[in-house]
Amino acid sequence: MPVLLIILLFFCNAQSKAEAPTRDTYHALAVHYPPLFDQQAANFGSLPSYITPKLQSLGWNIKLRFLPHIRLVEEMKKDHWLIAYYPLAVHDNMVLAVFPEKSFKIHLVRLRQDSEFLWQGEKLLQGSKIASFRSGKHVPSILDQSKADFEIVYTSDMEQTLRMLLAKRVDYALTVDETLEYYSKKYGVTHSVFQTTTPALAEMPYAIAVNTKHPESGRLLEQLKQAAQPMMAQ
Repeated sequence: MPVLLIILLFFCNAQSKAEAPTRDTYHALAVHYPPLFDQQAANFGSLPSYITPKLQSLGWNIKLRFLPHIRLVEEMKKDHWLIAYYPLAVHDNMVLAVFPEKSFKIHLVRLRQDSEFLWQGEKLLQGSKIASFRSGKHVPSILDQSKADFEIVYTSDMEQTLRMLLAKRVDYALTVDETLEYYSKKYGVTHSVFQTTTPALAEMPYAIAVNTKHPESGRLLEQLKQAAQPMMAQ
């Protein structure tokens, strides 16, 4: 091939690459809470696998950054993050973008008993111990401790939460349906070992948190109106 043609092809290729649209990569904060958020899974869990393609279709290149829970809560108090895949911690500089067509349910779970596990309020929990994944101080409580005298034992992750229940160190645990099934398989125990409340204590829509102090937040929230329902966190 003539040298002149090689040089011409090189410059044409370089120009085409220069003109190709590029997208900045934004890290989304997340915590390991399988299977909703799973650091080991190829799709990083059911929630990111549903929401990330929607963000990518809007032109946002997202890379998840998994952090231990305590570090994640501290990171969310800062201004540099744009997206968090952990929408439970509430701050003044945060907007939730909600995807109401998808949701997960939060249950109280106990080791199986003969009687039906009907949820009729906190009086059921009088004098008991409940294991719960540690929450930031701004997380709205699902259980109202003013209605009964019970103790919440906070844990560092959901695996520890359910291990405490299996070891009978607590009477109940708070968990998500899919998470209970995930760890049941991991421990090799049948789902029938556990018993969850009827009905669920809460149903939460899929959501991400957007930091309004980030310079790109306005553009992101405007585009999210096409795929989600942004609402101010309270």
